[in-house]
Amino acid sequence: MNPYGNDPASPNQPPPPNQPNQPYGAPPVPNQPYGAPPPDQQYAPPPNQQYGNQPTQQYPPPQSYGNQPNQQYGAPPPARPTSMGVQIPELLQGSIALATKPSNPPFGLVRGRGNLVMTLGYVAIGALVTGIVGWLLNIGLYNFGGSNLAWSPILTYTLGFTGGFAAFVFFLAQQMKWNTQQRDEFAAAASLYWVPVVLVLTVIGALLGGISFIGLLTTVTGAAQLLLLLGFSLLALKTLFNVSYEQGLRPVALGLLVNSLVIGLVARLIIEIL
Repeated sequence: MNPYGNDPASPNQPPPPNQPNQPYGAPPVPNQPYGAPPPDQQYAPPPNQQYGNQPTQQYPPPQSYGNQPNQQYGAPPPARPTSMGVQIPELLQGSIALATKPSNPPFGLVRGRGNLVMTLGYVAIGALVTGIVGWLLNIGLYNFGGSNLAWSPILTYTLGFTGGFAAFVFFLAQQMKWNTQQRDEFAAAASLYWVPVVLVLTVIGALLGGISFIGLLTTVTGAAQLLLLLGFSLLALKTLFNVSYEQGLRPVALGLLVNSLVIGLVARLIIEIL
């Protein structure tokens, strides 16, 4: 007999009223100073949120920029083809732009894109057109239809003007101590004005030469052609290489003299052959 009350360990002692059976003697719930939570409170998930197994979310495939099939991440972009330099159609467009607006020559078109082969080809085509026009004038104005001299303008202009242009460019490159890229850039820029100036003034000179009382004007057209080539050449040097007019005057003038000598030599040889 426990004098202080029933022995809690006594197996015959009934459990306290209103308390669940605690077979292992679990401690009572501690006091809740802020109030116990309401009984049987159910905690529901937030609206529209489901717990448990979620369906696998499908993500769209990575977006491909540009038409590049099977592009792998981290792979370098495909290399662009290297430029082959300025082409003949571009030179023709540049000559048309220069002829329509000579105060603003498009020399920037050939900056860093010089191509001596294309340039000489373009000059040769322009010289050939000039020779064909001269041949037609020989037939129509000078009655050279049955003579071999009727063909002389085609050979003289095609070979003479192309050779004279090449001699001018190489002579100027030697005088200015240019490298290959600088030489090719200037050659492409010079072809923009060389072809229209030579074509137009040569044809005008041929037309005026067939009229006896104004035949003296052919000399004027020849002088005008040299002055225009001189002025545009100085402007090209200024635009491309920042060469002053005073510095470029002497080599350009000597280069044009070499050009005239080559044209005269070719014309003389062709006449002797024919």
